[in-house]
Amino acid sequence: MEAMPFTMAARFINAVTGWDLTGDDVRKAGERIINTERAFCVREGITREDDRLPDRFLNEPLPDECGPSAGLVFELEPMLDEYYEDRRWDNERGWPKRELLDDLQLTEIKEELLSKGFDLE
Repeated sequence: MEAMPFTMAARFINAVTGWDLTGDDVRKAGERIINTERAFCVREGITREDDRLPDRFLNEPLPDECGPSAGLVFELEPMLDEYYEDRRWDNERGWPKRELLDDLQLTEIKEELLSKGFDLE
């Protein structure tokens, strides 16, 4: 869930810049940013194995003050599966897929990764 509705963010941006963005334009810009960041990480060798939480989150149960969640610990692998699916990333490695980079018109980034031997399927 977004911190602010994309349509409201578009109204603010339009008011300041004079542009004519839609909420979908803002959402897509954010998606392009996230995938550009992830592609940089991929290029630098980051994979799913590097997407970790501190051990405390995975091993220490939540305290009683957490109400109905008290006693629970985070289950990272199912969370990563869901996150990668939502992002349309490769589930095994956490890499953006070729068709996603095409959809977002991140052609230069896709070509750079492919030229360096990254399999984006």
